[in-house]
Amino acid sequence: MILEKYRRMLPPYWYENQVADYHFEAAESEMVEQIAKIEQLRNQFFPMTATYSLDVWDWIYFGTKQFTPDEQRRQAIMEKYWASVSFTPPVLRTLGLDASTLKVVTMEEVFATKRIRYTFKQEDTVDVTKLVKSFEKIRPVHAVGIDLSFTGSETIQLVDTVTMATKRYRKVREMRVGLPPMMRGSEIAL
Repeated sequence: MILEKYRRMLPPYWYENQVADYHFEAAESEMVEQIAKIEQLRNQFFPMTATYSLDVWDWIYFGTKQFTPDEQRRQAIMEKYWASVSFTPPVLRTLGLDASTLKVVTMEEVFATKRIRYTFKQEDTVDVTKLVKSFEKIRPVHAVGIDLSFTGSETIQLVDTVTMATKRYRKVREMRVGLPPMMRGSEIAL
């Protein structure tokens, strides 16, 4: 029996043809293999899915092959790419999406303060250093910086301990060898 996906392309008198059935049965595995090879070749044209063409991408962006793991090579290539693109809203949105794990980001231009505001969901894990680093590489002079905000129904409580050390200086008229300039102080936890 000829598969339905091939029947749609054949005239009706081929439906019960035994030779055609043998042909499509034998060619099915070869066609699936060729489709997989085409998909793998298509993936080489994009740095985030490239495998054996990472050497070519390294040559394009760095001039030499990078000797790091593939994931770090892909990340370095994308950072070089982001540094060369223009400062447009679609690019800024993509920067936010790239730093987010949930891929739910709102990007807003605040013209009064000349800043870009990214709003993420509260449950999201955001790579802030990657976002700021990529943003700073393409930031023009007129843009001041970025603001990050998180939205959600839960409250976030930040707990931190700040320790201050108090020091007392010695009152001396002249410094003597071996005499430390400061006396020990006490530490206060706020």
